[in-house]
Amino acid sequence: GTTSTGTTTTGTTSTGTTSPGTTRLGTTSTGTTSPGTTSPGTISTGTTSTGTASSTGSPVAGPELVADFSQASGYLHRNATATDRTTDITVSAWLYMSGSRYSDAFIFHNGRAASDGFGLIVRSTPLNRVAMLYPPSSVVTSSYAMPLRRWVYLSIVSTSTDEWRLYESGAEVAVMQMPSRPQTASPKFSVLGNGQSVFNNFDGKVARLTVWDKKRSPDELATDSIFGSLSGHEHGLAMFLPFTEGTGTIVHPLGTRASLGALVAAGSFKWETWSWDDPAISTAGMLPATTSAASFETNAIDFSGRTGQLSLPVAATSRQTQISMSCWLYVTAITFADQNVFHNGRPTADGLGITIMGSSSTLSILYGGVLMSATSYVVPTGRWVYISAVSATANAWSIYEMGMLQATLSLSINPRQPQQRFVVAGNGVNTFNNFNGMLDYITVFDAVRSSDQLIADSYGLSGFEAGIALFVPFSEGVGTQIHPGGTKSQVGIFNITGTLRWTKRPIQ
Repeated sequence: GTTSTGTTTTGTTSTGTTSPGTTRLGTTSTGTTSPGTTSPGTISTGTTSTGTASSTGSPVAGPELVADFSQASGYLHRNATATDRTTDITVSAWLYMSGSRYSDAFIFHNGRAASDGFGLIVRSTPLNRVAMLYPPSSVVTSSYAMPLRRWVYLSIVSTSTDEWRLYESGAEVAVMQMPSRPQTASPKFSVLGNGQSVFNNFDGKVARLTVWDKKRSPDELATDSIFGSLSGHEHGLAMFLPFTEGTGTIVHPLGTRASLGALVAAGSFKWETWSWDDPAISTAGMLPATTSAASFETNAIDFSGRTGQLSLPVAATSRQTQISMSCWLYVTAITFADQNVFHNGRPTADGLGITIMGSSSTLSILYGGVLMSATSYVVPTGRWVYISAVSATANAWSIYEMGMLQATLSLSINPRQPQQRFVVAGNGVNTFNNFNGMLDYITVFDAVRSSDQLIADSYGLSGFEAGIALFVPFSEGVGTQIHPGGTKSQVGIFNITGTLRWTKRPIQ
């Protein structure tokens, strides 16, 4: 608003009277004051308007720097603890998990992970469950599963000597009862790793990590999550990693224990810049600073029009049971002929694979090159779906969509041993049974994947998971070469028949 100060001449002033004014939502008037009379001279106090209140907008916008440890290739550590306490502690951070791990992954550990202190980890079994680690042997697993590919503000608060409470953006999500108080921590603090090797590294990104020598309330945790809300000099703040460097491999902390040293990277990581999407009103958290359609898409191959197929000169696996096969697929249209999605072996002679029947639009298992067993699952057209075929026992198969069981079937005979071929989107010979649609993220595991694992697989894999025989993420995006991952990563590239057309799959 604006304020006029009035004009004053020396004299004595009577108080006058004031009307209280009126207030309505958004706009406040302060009322007016009559100055009374003065002898000699007059004084006017002027009037003040407060202006109009607007609704609360987003907090201070980024850009905010984050450290990206995706692919689990590095971690941060220093030879000093973040806190010497064993209770009345709060540790928080913004976290983004890019992929699940075959081993437990460390978020942080105060002390030596193998012998003392305490830390927070993401379990491999049960998949992605968050747990407290009390070396040398105690692990207490919570009911909270770490989400994949979205930012979450996670906090762990020690409320007593044997109880820790887990929060997401200030909302309680789990309570963990500990068997005992943690052992006194050795001078070590690690972020996204166990401080010793790369075996337990976290596959993802971290921003704004804080360690408090006090319990933070849910309201305080929600406030801490907001960009720009902390200076690093707050009472009880032992360590604050704002990740403001943006370059190099050394991260400097703030807080009362900052003088004990910086954190140094073991292995490699990347710097990224993200912007803020008001956390007070949105669960989306941080979004890419350069937001575009490409930020939410991944590469795929378009076989629409039945013009091409791919083949690898080796089979993905020699197994005929204890196997899991999955892919993202988009059926453009059902055709009069059966459509081969992919096949381990030679589709016309041996092995087994996934086929869509032209007569019924149902997903089927083709085996031996001559037999087909149809399920009751009708493959949708015109949208992306993640489908899986899993065999736990000989000739018994289960069909899943997005990790949810859709159908089961039994093969009439054992499939023939697969020969040296893995074919994608065709029969390996001609274009008669080519797939009419788009494919992405093909995986073959020499293992039975559970429903939870299939869901996690659909969002992110590194290609180094235990039992993964073939992994085809189509990450190239351009050109005419497609390289496999998994245990078959050294066998060469896929041969291409017909035209290779690159496209995009929206990340769901």
